[in-house]
Amino acid sequence: MTTRILDRLQPLAPHVLRIVVAIVFVTAGLSKLLAPAETSRILAEHAIPWPSVMGAALGVFELVAGSFLLAGRFVRTIAVVLAAHVLTLSLVFHLPFGLPAGAAHAQLVQLPFDLLAFGALYAVATWKTPPLRTSMNPRVENAPALAMRSMSSAHSTDGRGFALLRSS
Repeated sequence: MTTRILDRLQPLAPHVLRIVVAIVFVTAGLSKLLAPAETSRILAEHAIPWPSVMGAALGVFELVAGSFLLAGRFVRTIAVVLAAHVLTLSLVFHLPFGLPAGAAHAQLVQLPFDLLAFGALYAVATWKTPPLRTSMNPRVENAPALAMRSMSSAHSTDGRGFALLRSS
């Protein structure tokens, strides 16, 4: 019984992962945009030029990319770009080189989360995602296609795309 339920839910796994990853990036982008002073301070600590501009740009980038993932648009491309973004953040911000001991530990703690995000983005980018089914019942799912088929058999076109009623 449980196996049958899990088998039916398995096609949803890529979509759930994509949505969870998207929510992480949307919230990260929003947090950068809603707390610009804190974002600028962190960027300035790492000697990033124009910290306020870069903070806003990072926030907008993460918000837009997360929104595209959430909407299911350009999923593979956005996932690859976000994976490169996470890898860059890991190398620039979360490796503890040259930081005081307390700050180094705080940044090192973030590294496993970066690896988790990178792995999730890799899975999103490479998973062969089946189309999202709206119903578990194939007859209900195919209802729009069946309706279109029955409409097309009742009508014909005049060659310009205008529907003509067929006389019976």
